[in-house]
Amino acid sequence: MNRKAINISWAFIALGMLGVFYSNLNPDAFSRNMVTDYFKNNKSILQPYLNADAIYDNYAKSGNVFVGFSGFDLSDEIQMGMMETFYFRGAYSLYPRKVYIADKDKVVNNARDMARHNVMPSIDMIQNNRIEYVLFLKNGSDDGGVGLNVYTAPRFIEKLNKVQIKQGIER
Repeated sequence: MNRKAINISWAFIALGMLGVFYSNLNPDAFSRNMVTDYFKNNKSILQPYLNADAIYDNYAKSGNVFVGFSGFDLSDEIQMGMMETFYFRGAYSLYPRKVYIADKDKVVNNARDMARHNVMPSIDMIQNNRIEYVLFLKNGSDDGGVGLNVYTAPRFIEKLNKVQIKQGIER
């Protein structure tokens, strides 16, 4: 390659780098606002993550967690983002423990997968996977927000048994 082509390539790289620096130093830049808010103790942009972390910290001390979703609209990007944030944040913050949303053989990569594979956990699923808590997020609760129902595994199994008895299902 000749020297002129190399110099032109470096010029384009330098211009590209200047563009990246400018876009991040610009007062309206998302990343700049996120960093300055964090250091000013204004954690509004991080609040969804902090909320999810607090929920998982309260309800998963030693075992795994099952998460169920209901009432979420898959045509609404914000609602899909809420599902994904809650599930994947739990998977991240609880590691090496696990957050279950479906049977082990199902792959969950996004909110559509969550809605497609989300099941009511069975007694076997709870016991075989050492699930400690069962969490249900319901969109559109009475106050218009997202509601959270929390059950210990034994309490949830008790509720499942009562439903099976009412429906005449033999175990």
